[in-house]
Amino acid sequence: MYTRREVNDFDKWVRRMVSRSPGLQALHLQCEEESTIHISHDSLVDHLVKKHTETLRVLDFSTAFIGLKSFESLLLTCSKLEVVSVQSGKGAVVS
Repeated sequence: MYTRREVNDFDKWVRRMVSRSPGLQALHLQCEEESTIHISHDSLVDHLVKKHTETLRVLDFSTAFIGLKSFESLLLTCSKLEVVSVQSGKGAVVS
């Protein structure tokens, strides 16, 4: 995905799919090729924080970028998370 629109369309599609899974425990996003373009999937993370806080245990976004605010919200809100793999900014761990 190389544009904001492509990322937004993808995130919207994933949100529709996972919204039908009220007991969602794991979500893995995989890309066929590594991109040097970092467009955040914050809208998807925000959806997970709002709708799947009580059940989400594994989030593998190792090939997807998320912003610091969404990353912080995810870690503070989803208390059942056991495994988290994301791409984020340089200060993500410090924050």
